Amino acid sequence: MIRKTILLLVTLTCSIVAFAQQPSNITGTTDPSKVKRVGLFKVLNGRLKEVATSIPDASGRFAFRFTPEYEGLYAVGSGNAQNQQGLFRFYFKGNEELNLKLSQNDYELTGKNSPENETLYAWDKQSKTFRDKGTTPGGMSTYVDFFPEVEEFKGKLEGIKKKVKTGNPNFDKFFPELVDYDFAYYAISYLYMPRTAHPSKEEMSDFYTQFNADRYLTTELLKFPYGY
Repeated sequence: MIRKTILLLVTLTCSIVAFAQQPSNITGTTDPSKVKRVGLFKVLNGRLKEVATSIPDASGRFAFRFTPEYEGLYAVGSGNAQNQQGLFRFYFKGNEELNLKLSQNDYELTGKNSPENETLYAWDKQSKTFRDKGTTPGGMSTYVDFFPEVEEFKGKLEGIKKKVKTGNPNFDKFFPELVDYDFAYYAISYLYMPRTAHPSKEEMSDFYTQFNADRYLTTELLKFPYGY
């Protein structure tokens, strides 16, 4: 009985390892007149490191086939590791397909995709306006319109986090963290971008006056492309 139990455990362990080592496929299209090169990046200690490139053909098609080194976030796009504009995060664990249409400033999932990446896509669409305001220099936005948006969006986060059930317990545990970290990153980044008007200390909204940086300064932060 003990031998059978050990054999079963070994078999299960080998199956899990084999699954984790299976390759993932990325298939995409883009406008080849605007996007000349697409990179695939991994997250290493809160920074992005390029691991592969693909040159779109005359029809704008590009592809990657790779074996994820870890289960978690990777990035794909036309940006670079230093300036992450034009890069978009996706979740890989091995043995999945990612199908997308890529532009310089956005992406769209097409065809069949994993539940994890469908969930990330939904979150990216929900937070796009907020993210773009927070991480893009200039524009017409000032604290007058942005601070109320921060407070309104903050009230929606718990509902967004509770809806996720992908069947992957690792991702389902990770996603609420991602929402919290993304939201904080976009909101805090806004303060460092050039604007035409800047708030006084008294005009800061509750999110900023109550912000606790220690809540985010943990090793979890290093799982994110902007962590460093």
